Amino acid sequence: MLDDILQNNEFFKKWLKHKHPADQPLSSDQAKKVWDKLKSMGMKPRLDPGHSSGAWKEPHINVEGTSIHIPVEKGFTP
Repeated sequence: MLDDILQNNEFFKKWLKHKHPADQPLSSDQAKKVWDKLKSMGMKPRLDPGHSSGAWKEPHINVEGTSIHIPVEKGFTP
């Protein structure tokens, strides 16, 4: 399903707007595809290792200039 979303820019933009539960991280393979798609669309992803408090304690992708948080499995490297 994610591959279908990644093939369509409008679907991908809508997918980005949805909340991504912190306890449902993308696999490293999925996260790499999302990272590459963000970059190809001129967005600036940043890998955040997690915060000491709050819901986002685990690694996640942030997108510069947005409030988007996409959880990724530990060990993901762009």
